Amino acid sequence: MTTQQLTEEQQNVHNYLRGQGEKYSWLDLWPRVLRPRLDLLAQLDGITAEQAEARTSADEWTIMEGLRHEIAVTRSTLHIVERLSGITISDPADEVDPAELSFEELRNELMRNGIQFGQLAAALPEDADLEPTHPHGNFGDLHCRAWYIFQRIHDVDHVNQWRSIRESDDFPAA
Repeated sequence: MTTQQLTEEQQNVHNYLRGQGEKYSWLDLWPRVLRPRLDLLAQLDGITAEQAEARTSADEWTIMEGLRHEIAVTRSTLHIVERLSGITISDPADEVDPAELSFEELRNELMRNGIQFGQLAAALPEDADLEPTHPHGNFGDLHCRAWYIFQRIHDVDHVNQWRSIRESDDFPAA
């Protein structure tokens, strides 16, 4: 999807992501990315593996499905940011398929890749070239810092999703 094919809402998000990435340094962006990740982890507090698998709506993911997705997207975003900025701190060979992980292992992996994101902010050059881009399926071509702040948007969406699942009348008691 090119930037010209975006809906008005998608274009607004595209402009926000690119604008934030152009305005702020990596270290300034890091707390903005970290807070939603901590909120995600807080949504997992007190949840059992059985509750994480509970489907509260036919058209919604379970927390477990969202957790697997969240890890996959974070890894992908990390690799895109690395590629666009010309630095590598992660090794895809060390990654385990989220489908093979238990709930507790997934929770730990969510923490680990959140830590990697923080390390990335400290390792990247402040004068990173913002010209190279990589297309996002919904928000068009994004540069490295725009991709970095995208993770915040993605995490916030899943914080809200998991909160809604937990607050559902159909969510099982512990």
